[in-house]
Amino acid sequence: MRGLLSIGILSVFLMTMLMPISYAYEIYPGPGGGYVFYPVITENDAGYAYNISGITFVTTLVNLTGTFSYNSSEGGAVQIVAYYIALGKLIYSEQYGYTAYYIQPVIAFMTDGNEWFLIGAIQAWGDNGGNPYEEYNTSVVIIDGGGSTVHLNYVYNLTIKAITNSQGEITSAYVYVEQCQPYKVLVFSDNINLKYPIPDKQVFFEVEDPPGYPFPVIPSNNYVFTHALASNSTATYIGPPLYNGVCFIMYPPYAYAFVAPTLNCPTVTQAGSQGVHYYW
Repeated sequence: MRGLLSIGILSVFLMTMLMPISYAYEIYPGPGGGYVFYPVITENDAGYAYNISGITFVTTLVNLTGTFSYNSSEGGAVQIVAYYIALGKLIYSEQYGYTAYYIQPVIAFMTDGNEWFLIGAIQAWGDNGGNPYEEYNTSVVIIDGGGSTVHLNYVYNLTIKAITNSQGEITSAYVYVEQCQPYKVLVFSDNINLKYPIPDKQVFFEVEDPPGYPFPVIPSNNYVFTHALASNSTATYIGPPLYNGVCFIMYPPYAYAFVAPTLNCPTVTQAGSQGVHYYW
């Protein structure tokens, strides 16, 4: 089962990340320093996509604290939830629908009701003349166990350090996944040189409900993304909201998540609080 969950299924669901399905809102600054949300597109994920170009550094802590379990009401052979940041671009056309070019580190929880797995992954898809080209795809089982329910208390740092060309495209990147709690350890890292560049137009902080796989039960009041920031040559963005962007909200049923700045990791620059609202 380990091979099926951590290799075969992971490679399938990562290919379909960032594809909109239902319930999303665009964020704009509102009166009194608040924010106004406008429905714009449909999406099955939760989190934020920001239209910020030329980003060369993006990082966050992902807090996986709480009880995760197989959702018997959802059914399905395998259930998956993935947490990730990404740099790239989501493109829509009436002829082809949505196409995504991106580079991303991922933490994913998977279960079939008998076993559960926590997976780390890195993937990159370049732009080969308008067609996504898989440049990189690797994964590793961080921890696993038996049973349909597990209480996790882990914090991970996901970071991308990108190099861009004069056209604002990512040509290479250093990507790493590090476990910060309960003890500090590097899960894996790599320097990725791209044959086909990735347009550096958007920054993503997302909780993914992979198409084709039911969603497991995840903590309904969990702190998700903390100490997140993105920077380019002109500014450092701390959020969310980092900037005007799109907020993806899952549905149904309802679960709420909002981040307070309570976590720390020596490898992450201290930043403001952030989180996601999501339904599952």
